[in-house]
Amino acid sequence: MSRISRRSVLKTFAVLSGGMAVTPSILNHSVKASAASIQNTTFWDEYYQGALSILTGLRDTQVEPIEREMQTAYTRIKKGGSVYSQITAGHFPTEETALDRTGQPGVFKFIKREAKEEEYARLNPNDVIITNTINTGNIGAMKRGIRVIGVTVNYYPFAKTPPEEGYQIEYGGKILHIEDASSVVIDSQLPWNNGLVHPADHPDFPVMPGGGIAQAAVYWMAAAELAGLEANKGAKSSGWARSYIQTCIDRVQMVGKDRPKFMEAGRLLADLVAKGAKWWIAGHKALVSDACGVANGPRITRSLDMGKLNKGDIVLIGSYSSNNPEEIALARDCRAKGAYVATFGPYSLENDASGPRLYKEADLAFNTYSPESWGIVPVKGLDRKICPATGVIGDLVLWLTLSQWADVMSQMGKSPYYWKGFFMKNGTEYNKQMQPLFEARGW
Repeated sequence: MSRISRRSVLKTFAVLSGGMAVTPSILNHSVKASAASIQNTTFWDEYYQGALSILTGLRDTQVEPIEREMQTAYTRIKKGGSVYSQITAGHFPTEETALDRTGQPGVFKFIKREAKEEEYARLNPNDVIITNTINTGNIGAMKRGIRVIGVTVNYYPFAKTPPEEGYQIEYGGKILHIEDASSVVIDSQLPWNNGLVHPADHPDFPVMPGGGIAQAAVYWMAAAELAGLEANKGAKSSGWARSYIQTCIDRVQMVGKDRPKFMEAGRLLADLVAKGAKWWIAGHKALVSDACGVANGPRITRSLDMGKLNKGDIVLIGSYSSNNPEEIALARDCRAKGAYVATFGPYSLENDASGPRLYKEADLAFNTYSPESWGIVPVKGLDRKICPATGVIGDLVLWLTLSQWADVMSQMGKSPYYWKGFFMKNGTEYNKQMQPLFEARGW
């Protein structure tokens, strides 16, 4: 079989030969990989540690700033203000933080990423905006007294971004950093380039994005904190933001215990792709969006098209619940067409796993250990917990799965092509150079 070397392509577009197939054992949701199949260090390990570092960094350094800013927001609400979310940079957080998302405590309104002057003009001087974008309208809003809480993200330059990287927005004769368009900045702990894995055979830029996890975690921490303050009439924080992030960390550590399964799954999925399988993604739209075309992600996954699904293809269904009838029916239909169906999501709902469940319909399934139907943060006076972990942990499992698949492909001499972010210098040109090679190989 042949493979295409990324370095050689960029220089000469030459096709190199090499690589060999790996045939792993069949794997389902109950299988365990042998100790011999586990490498000392893998892409999975690097992604896992990178994601865990983001979440522990948020817990250790950003809880107090978030608590302080939400206390300020609560004070402004009492004066007639509102809090607006503008966490709209990135595939995953845009969908994950939608106002109709299950688990929303209802404390934020919404302002568009590309909001125009007239939309800002309608805001109250006591309003607050929490944003991961640079919109010059936020600079004018600050001049009117509106407080803008910026959240660092790979797409826009911030203090750690090298010159000429990130979207270059000029204002007042200078290229803006998020610090220039915010009253205060929350550090999401995300690397400026978004990638958490550094493959030896891909020196161009780090791969496997951490942005979805980081942005969603900050959003839910802030939402939990403000909801707690509102429910308790402004009483001093009872640790709502900290409760959210610590629970996520605990869930990540639970996922970590499934490392052997990921190791074996990476081999199986790589073998299927090497034999010609297309890899389709279905399920919750936030997860589908993040898996398809996101900066730093591998060029392998496509949004599911049942009309183009063939026997032997892979279908990965990412779920926020365990008993969604549409997702269960989809898994059955895909298997009936001969596809290999993998799923990830909670195995139970409120710790009840009886009856039809998505994982029971899969050839391979990963548990996100988040069985709550609504959220994970208890707030006194509210009849249910708020702010879900299903998205943050689901996104983690998605990228752990793809990371280990990519690792095995690299071992086979078939390194994936990756999307370079348009926010990166020469990102558009790089992706154009890769496009014909991707199309020729099909992944």
